[in-house]
Order: sequence, then structure tokens, then C-alpha cells
Amino acid sequence: MKDLSELRLGIAGLGLIGGSLASALRGYFKEIYAWDIDPGVLEKGLDMGISFISCETAEEFANSCDVILLAVPLRYMEEISKTLRPLFKDSPPVAVMDVGSTKKEIGEIMISIWGSAYIGLHPMAGKEYSGIEQASRSLFQDARCAVVSGKETDPQVIEMALKIVSSIGSMPVFLDPEEHDSIVASVSHIPIMVASALAYVSGEQMESHPDLSCMVAGGFSDTTRLASGPAWLLADMWDTNSGNMGKLLDRLIDTLRTFREASPEVIEEMAEKARLSREKILSQRIQSD
Repeated sequence: MKDLSELRLGIAGLGLIGGSLASALRGYFKEIYAWDIDPGVLEKGLDMGISFISCETAEEFANSCDVILLAVPLRYMEEISKTLRPLFKDSPPVAVMDVGSTKKEIGEIMISIWGSAYIGLHPMAGKEYSGIEQASRSLFQDARCAVVSGKETDPQVIEMALKIVSSIGSMPVFLDPEEHDSIVASVSHIPIMVASALAYVSGEQMESHPDLSCMVAGGFSDTTRLASGPAWLLADMWDTNSGNMGKLLDRLIDTLRTFREASPEVIEEMAEKARLSREKILSQRIQSD
């Protein structure tokens, strides 16, 4: 297999994740090319000092790269893949990777288009705000990155994915699509939904309590931080992972009802169990670093 330094990388989508990937992978590939449906994003990235060669069209992009990283919203993965795939004709890319937040449904679509060249990546890193302005070379440093391959994924593609994960400073976690989507529903998707729901309800409360914002402290800002993310992100998560999210949401609603109907003594017991659960989850994460 060729070394990364012999290959040309193409990043489709230059937002927070795509821009951070372009920054973090600088110097590892022979060249880095970028394509975005918004030319202004490419100009802004170059103005920020991110090093890449800008592509104006899908054709130029396809003719320029050996490896593709799709860093676009989930809703555009299929459309963009179907646009790009015919442009490669008899010389398909060496590898195609996406960095979307769900893998089962999208993975099946990607495999049907790209075959054994496809593998899914999901770096567990981000910010509450999106856009190229938020891109950072260190975004993925010391983060976990799910590596989700298909049954027919070329072993060399897996090896290349691992090199990319290492190059951005992350640590690989091998997961199958079903387990990945079940896990991220709990640790990523439902937290965003809960944050959005709380911010939504608090916004309604502010209509009858104009001074509400004066009393906001860490509790509200910490708990609702994820609600500052792009609205399409949560919508796409629900669209492609509603089965897993729905089960957890039902369990969460049942738990909230239990809190609502419980005595202060029972609430204290549940809150203590919750505290210990959080500390256990976070301590095991630290121990595995």
C-alpha cells in the first residue's frame, strides 16, 4: 500500500470538521484538495491560513484526489457520492471515508456506491458552534475515533484509515455499524436533543419571565451548550438513528416521570446513583486513555 505522502487527499465539505481535518492532515499527504458547494467557505479557509488547493467543480475535485474524505451533513452524503462516483470512471479512488455521526444507514448507502473502497470514521470531537471559522488543527487531539468498516472493506483501506486516525492525533475504536449507532445515541445524540429541549422550554419561559436571563449561571449554560449547534445536525441524527434514539428517549421520559412522582428521599437516592454513574463512566474513559 502506498504511503499517505504519495497520495492526494480530497476533502468534500469544509466546515468545522472538514476544515479541522485539512489543518490536522497538513504535511501527511502529497496534496490536499477541498471542494464545497459554497465557494465562499473555501476562500475563508484559505484566508484563515488552512493549506489546501481549492476545487471549483466536482469534476476538478474528482480528477485531483486519490483518497476522499466526506465531511458533509448526512443528508447530502448520498447525493454527493452519486455525483462524484461516475467522475472516476475506470479509476475509482483508493479509499472513501465519511466522518458522519451515524453509520448503519449511511454505511449501507456508501457501500452500494463505493464498494470495498468505503470505510466509516467518526472522530468523537467537536464544538457547539459549526462552520469553518471554528476549525482547529488540534480538534481531534487525544480524541477517540470510531473506525467502522464493512464486511467487504479492503484491508488496505482499513490500514489507511488507521494511518489517518493516527495522523490527526486520535485513537481508533473498532465498532460495527449497529453498535456504533447504539452507543452514540446515548453519549452524543440524546444529549443534544435534551439540551435543545431544555433551551426550547426555557425560551418559552422567558416570555413570561423577562428577567430570566439575568439569573442564568453555569447550570443552564453547561447543560444547554450543545443546543448552540446547527439545527440540521440533530435533524440528521434523528433521521438516520431514530430507532436507537427513540428507545433511549422513551427510557429517559420514563425516568423523568419517576423523578416527578418520587418523594424527596427517592429523588435523593436516584440523584446519588446518577452521580456515581457519571463518575464511573468518565473515570473509565480516563483510564482507557
